[in-house]
Amino acid sequence: MIPSTHTHSIAIWPFKLPRNNYETKKITIGILLSFISTATIADSGFIVQGATVTKVSSGGESTFGFNVSGGTGICADSRIKFDVTAVNNSVDAMNRAYSALTAALVSNNKVDIWATDTTDCDTASSVDILSS
Repeated sequence: MIPSTHTHSIAIWPFKLPRNNYETKKITIGILLSFISTATIADSGFIVQGATVTKVSSGGESTFGFNVSGGTGICADSRIKFDVTAVNNSVDAMNRAYSALTAALVSNNKVDIWATDTTDCDTASSVDILSS
């Protein structure tokens, strides 16, 4: 038998490893950016679910507040603020939320409130009216 001059290698790692310091820095920056964007997305969510709207107050062109009772979440039984900056400065979105909350108040339907920051009650950005 004639010895073969071919050498076979088995790929264990599916990606090419960095060849120099510049490629290592690019990979590190990419990983850090993915963690930062994940952390930003993770902060938004429901601040109250299944609450009853008890009061809606106009606050001017860029903000308004409303009170809820019951429900679950960080903002249950509290006053919540809806600010135009939480909806990318869309006055239309703010007006729709005001109308939705007023409808929920009149019909006595429960609501779920979504916010861009789940650590406080000052960044409400979306309203879901639940059927009774």
